Amino acid sequence: MGSVAVIGSGFAGLAAAASLAQDGHTVTVLEKNSQAGGRARQFKEQGFTFDMGPSWYWMPDVFEKYFQRFGHTSRDFYELERLDPSYRVYFSQSDILDVPAGVEHLVHMFNRREPGSGEKLRKFLDEAKYKYEVGVNKLVYQPGLSITELFHRSAKKSDSSPKISARTNSPLGSKPQSKPTARQASASTTKSASFASVCRSRTCSPGLKNQPKPEIHRPRPQFSTSTNFPRWMFF
Repeated sequence: MGSVAVIGSGFAGLAAAASLAQDGHTVTVLEKNSQAGGRARQFKEQGFTFDMGPSWYWMPDVFEKYFQRFGHTSRDFYELERLDPSYRVYFSQSDILDVPAGVEHLVHMFNRREPGSGEKLRKFLDEAKYKYEVGVNKLVYQPGLSITELFHRSAKKSDSSPKISARTNSPLGSKPQSKPTARQASASTTKSASFASVCRSRTCSPGLKNQPKPEIHRPRPQFSTSTNFPRWMFF
């Protein structure tokens, strides 16, 4: 096997270096800071200690799968402590909100803040669960070389999952159509071409090379009408 240099000793750099070494390569990790770990580092100054991250422990499945590759689990190296409350939100000096860790307590907090919003939170979490499972199991481990990696057959919702409207492509939307009309098919093709040109930017496919570079607008996020979250949540 050959020699490989990995620049950066963050999560990705260390994971890549360990995986390459496992495959038999001679690996050198280059790091500009005095500590390895990237966002897992700590910064200490004048008696204060600052965590450089991560802010949240996202995707624990990914961490477990990585350690299992080497015959370990995350518990062999660290223990996780559940924080309750998870965090505190300051809307102003007199308006403070502690966000609890448990789902039931969170639903209660929502209803206390805005009656009826707790059930909308449950619907949101049901949708988020499906998206998380698809993202972790079908999309996270794609190499990121082509947009077509996002169009995974197994990412299609099963019959037991919330229905997707063929017209709106939003959960719990209007009744699905069996076949798209010619106008819908044409609109879909146009949108796909526009989306591809935005994602590939200057490296568009041959059919899009002569098209002017589109302007990328970043509107405020649009949420499913089935969720209809209270305005105060998006701070």
